[in-house]
Formats: sequence, structure tokens, C-alpha cells
Amino acid sequence: MLIIDLFNVKAAKSKGFESYEQGKIPFVTNGIKNNGIVGYVEPKEKDKIFLKNALCVSAFCEVTVQKTPFLPRGNGGSGLIVLEPKKLMTIKELVYYASYINSSHKWRFSYGRMVSIDRLSGLDIEPFKNFINFDNPEKFLPKKSINNYTFEISNLIKIQINSMFNVTKGEGGYRENLDVGKTPLISATNEANGVIGLVDLKPIFKAPAITVERVSGTALIQIEDFVTVPDDISVLFPKDDEMPLSCMFYVASMINQQKWRFSYARKLTPTRLGKLEISLPFKNEKVDYKIIDNLLQSLYGWDEIKKTITSSA
Repeated sequence: MLIIDLFNVKAAKSKGFESYEQGKIPFVTNGIKNNGIVGYVEPKEKDKIFLKNALCVSAFCEVTVQKTPFLPRGNGGSGLIVLEPKKLMTIKELVYYASYINSSHKWRFSYGRMVSIDRLSGLDIEPFKNFINFDNPEKFLPKKSINNYTFEISNLIKIQINSMFNVTKGEGGYRENLDVGKTPLISATNEANGVIGLVDLKPIFKAPAITVERVSGTALIQIEDFVTVPDDISVLFPKDDEMPLSCMFYVASMINQQKWRFSYARKLTPTRLGKLEISLPFKNEKVDYKIIDNLLQSLYGWDEIKKTITSSA
């Protein structure tokens, strides 16, 4: 039996994900982290949205199971291919077929020989009914990153950054114009938590705060009072004085998950940053700080981070 006997084999039709505004439809691309999902977008009029319960095949024959409607990457030779079942299939069947293709056919493809509709359609596949003892198909699915920690949180609500934080432009000076001192100067770098030197300026911004680099969208937590290089940095201050540091780390991680949306041509300005949506757990119409704190407590290294922060206070 061939893949085309069981599935309709279709090419993805979409733009590059940098072209999209934030939305609710998963955007699936080449890669195995997060089941191929790099973000959630608002589809364009001519895009092809695929319905739930389908297989998504990368250019290198890495197959993922998509359980909800999704938008796969199109736009070129490395665009994805979607396998839509010709007959209704259970999730277990879909996982089996994804696993079978990953284990039996992935080796056939590479950068020099990518998956195409014709190549994929003609591959052989064993029907699910022939493998009643196929107990653990998930082991053949693409492995998630070891750093991709999952924590079950319910009652998530999307809110804009500006509903929780005051968003302001960075302020300070350029290192070459300043004398050496004791105040951290934050710039557009991921190294040393954004600090490019200690300068002789009175701190303008009080810690703790979140600094966000406008080109890359990288969010960092500042635990000492600081100044910034003008134009490169936005600063977030909690509106709630009782917001724990764990919540600030959580928010920074949510911002970092959306870095792919921004570039030199589409900077994360203070206005865009304020309108950026993140998902937070709520309880009794308030952000559930307790469950966020429990989440951070469960992560490796959090105790050491807290010790460092306490010693710096």
C-alpha cells in the first residue's frame, strides 16, 4: 500500500512567518521543536488552512501530528506537505502513520534531496490494522528539545502587556561618551544579561524590571538599578507592586517565545510591545501568581537564580 492510497497529499500555501501578525492559528514550519509550531498567526486571505487531525511533513521528512487547524509553511522549495486522511482516522492511527514514515523513510531525504509531493505519494506504508501490537509509536516521532519543559496550567487568558506593565523607552547614554562608574548600562546584546559596561551615571530605572531589545525582541530581567543605550531598549515596570519576581521571569519567557515576529525591518517598538499578547493563568479574575511561582520552583536552576538575586539586593 502507498501513502497516496490512505492520504490526500497537498502542498502548503502560505507566506514566510515574518509576514504575519499575531493571531490564533498555529504556524508550522520545518523543525521538530514544539511539534513544528513556531508561533500563532492571523492567516492571510489566500492562505490554505488545514483542518485538524492531519500529518505535516517537513522538507526533510520529519512528520508531526497536528490535532488542531493549522497553517503550514509554504513559500518555496522547502515548504511543507500535508497528509489529509481520505477516511476518518483516530489519533492513535495518525501517530502510527507518522511514526512509520519517520522510522522507515526519513533516511531517504536530505538538504540535497527534499521531500516532494511525487516522492512522498509513492512511498510504501503498512496499514495500521496489520500492527495491532504497535504499542509505543510515539518513540518514532520527532523528539522535543530537552529544554522544552511542559507544565500543565489551566484557565489561561490572553492579555496585552500594557495591561500589566508600564512600557517606556530606554534612557541613558552611549558607552563611548561616558566615564567608567558603577551603574549597569543595558544595550542590544544577549550577553552578560544585556550589560555592556558600568558607567558614571545616576541610575534612571529601578530594579526589578524587564528590558526588551527592539530588533531581536529579547527580554531580560534586570535586578540592579540601571540605565540604557537610547533607542535600542524598552523597559517594562509592573503596575502591581506585589508582582513576584517569578511572574516577571514568566512574562519575559512569554515575550521571548515571540521573538521570531521581529527583525530590523519590523522592530518591537514600545507601542507594539504594549499591545503584544501573552497567556497567563488566572484565578478569581486575577493573575494566579501562586501557580506561576510553583512552575518556576519546579524548573532546574531556579533556586540558584533566587540566591543570586537575594545576594544582589
